[in-house]
Amino acid sequence: MNRKFWVLFIFLLAFPFPALADMGPKPEIVIRLKNPPKEEYLLDLLIHKPKNWTDRSSGLPEDLAKVLRLYQDGDWVSGTCYNPTPPLFTDVQGFEGENGLRIHRFGYFGTPKEYRVIIVTEGEVKVSEVFTRKTFTQNLILDGQNMKAKIFVDFSKLAFKFLITLVGTLFIEGIVLCLFRYPWKENRKIFFMVNLLTQIVLYLVFIFRGMNIFSFIVMEILILFFESVVYGVLLKGKKKGWGLLYGICANLLSMTVGIYFAPLWISM
Repeated sequence: MNRKFWVLFIFLLAFPFPALADMGPKPEIVIRLKNPPKEEYLLDLLIHKPKNWTDRSSGLPEDLAKVLRLYQDGDWVSGTCYNPTPPLFTDVQGFEGENGLRIHRFGYFGTPKEYRVIIVTEGEVKVSEVFTRKTFTQNLILDGQNMKAKIFVDFSKLAFKFLITLVGTLFIEGIVLCLFRYPWKENRKIFFMVNLLTQIVLYLVFIFRGMNIFSFIVMEILILFFESVVYGVLLKGKKKGWGLLYGICANLLSMTVGIYFAPLWISM
């Protein structure tokens, strides 16, 4: 094996990516409200009452904010009026979205794992069941009439992410394949099919299990083992041990790049 390859590979794995304490996306809950109230309203998250909190309801209509401030069901309280530390950024008034939906975003380090949704209008309060955020970003479509919700999946955005991930993986692992001096024409079909298959499985897991950094890393490790074995058996032009080594090196490199860009990818 060419010494230059190993120098390049070790450098790429060890290269210190710059990081800031507050860089990257933050956890977020996005609620798309269907059938919103016709009159003025506030939509907030109910959270478990924190030990340390700050009232961040200033600037809101006082009559509606007062209802939020006084509402308490067990230890469930308004995330805006009892804003935790670290904070939760809340958009209780929302903005007009697509297809007549009102969009409300709640995020930052105080984003809860478990929450309810409350809608306050003059003379009426509606509260949802308990929801659990299992992913880094959770998207819900909430019906403002019956307070029922379902998970929202943007398949066009998901397809765009899939294309970016597939092309990026093919590019990175293709370079490593060439550095290992495997004959391209003999191996391009198996190389493409293996990567296409693993990316499809990866995205099916994300659709049904949710997207978060932990599941991303676990899946990348499983893919590393699978691809290494397949390449060890099916790649042509070298002994099987080289195929196994190629699979390990290529996946370690693509996984390193993937983990670095995972927060950006999840937030897209």
